[in-house]
Amino acid sequence: MYYYKDMLLNPVPELIKDISAPFLVMHANNDWQVFTDKDFMMYKDLLGDRSNVTFKLYEGLNHLFMPSTVMRSIDMVDEYKLKSSIDEQVLNDLVNWIKTN
Repeated sequence: MYYYKDMLLNPVPELIKDISAPFLVMHANNDWQVFTDKDFMMYKDLLGDRSNVTFKLYEGLNHLFMPSTVMRSIDMVDEYKLKSSIDEQVLNDLVNWIKTN
């Protein structure tokens, strides 16, 4: 509950509008908690014209950046119970971004 209250009191657009540090916005398209068409696109709209922002969208991954086979949000919790690892491309992109920024 505190998390949602904090989000309402501190809207993301207000928090990030004046930050000049490099940004890495990573999103998985099979994320059932943060949505590509709403959340990822909000960041693109807010930050897309900045040269210090990198956007990465990963196909076929879930909220944990692990392979997703779920087609319905009701099955999402069960998918999180499966043993898996963060996708190698996500890790490589993160390492490369850190090294260059």
